Amino acid sequence: MHRQTHDGVIGHARPVCVSVTDDVYVSDLPNDCVHVFDSSGAYVRSIGDVGVCGSGDGPCGVAVSRDGRLFVVDGDNHRVCVYE
Repeated sequence: MHRQTHDGVIGHARPVCVSVTDDVYVSDLPNDCVHVFDSSGAYVRSIGDVGVCGSGDGPCGVAVSRDGRLFVVDGDNHRVCVYE
């Protein structure tokens, strides 16, 4: 996972999921990344340039497994990318 700083701006938040540890994962379509916030809403990290798994409009779906793997739906390229 790639870490980057968070500038407080999310381009277009869609969709969102919550992990078993109550972290909130927000996909940011225009910026091709997923932002992670803790249960209090504090910024934790960004998993950036998830768009590298394909070209298109960015992540159109996210899910986190019980073991912490992040699944990102790349709808434009008809695949799911997995980040550990």
